[in-house]
Amino acid sequence: MPKKRSDKEHETTEETRRRILEAGHYLFVEFGFRSVSTRQVAQQASISQPTLYYHFSDKRELYTEITFGVLEKLKKELEYIVASGKSGKEKLIQVSRFLLRFTEQEMNVPSMLQDIEHELDETQQLRIKQAFFTSLIQPLVEILEETRTMTTGNTNAVPPASAGFPPVTLAFLFLSMITTLSEQSSEVEQTKEGATKHSFDKAEQLANFYLQGLIGTT
Repeated sequence: MPKKRSDKEHETTEETRRRILEAGHYLFVEFGFRSVSTRQVAQQASISQPTLYYHFSDKRELYTEITFGVLEKLKKELEYIVASGKSGKEKLIQVSRFLLRFTEQEMNVPSMLQDIEHELDETQQLRIKQAFFTSLIQPLVEILEETRTMTTGNTNAVPPASAGFPPVTLAFLFLSMITTLSEQSSEVEQTKEGATKHSFDKAEQLANFYLQGLIGTT
């Protein structure tokens, strides 16, 4: 009969797993999947390699688990914004601010998509792509669709400037603009207060551009 682990042992195991995930997250965001080894992750987490392999079979499994955790955090925040009861424009500004901070600090979208495409097996790719769509694209579609109809109240009315663009395409386009602004912001040295104000200003500019320049609401 297997020996039952004590609560203390269980807590230690969970704490070790958490430290591995945090270390891997930091290194993958900073350097990318290919440039990071399991040895480096173990060193960052202050554990041995065998301990890391006790929790994760290989680097791909670790990366997949980290990505799921990031996407779940993203999903919860976006669902909160969707359900906030604010106007479409207010939601768009809020989601822009959140995504600018998030992509600057926790998720390099272009690098992540490249790693998923070239470094993971087909099963892992499919699972992450499904989670990416559910966690990020789907909530964005809801918010962007709300802004498209907020002045008319007619769910069938599509502004001329967005005619021919499916909602999912608009969501990916909006995310691409967020990513571009995030990359530009990271190239400039700023104080914490300055970076926050910069993100807030850029978020409002992006929301206004989307509303007035892309889909033509007023």
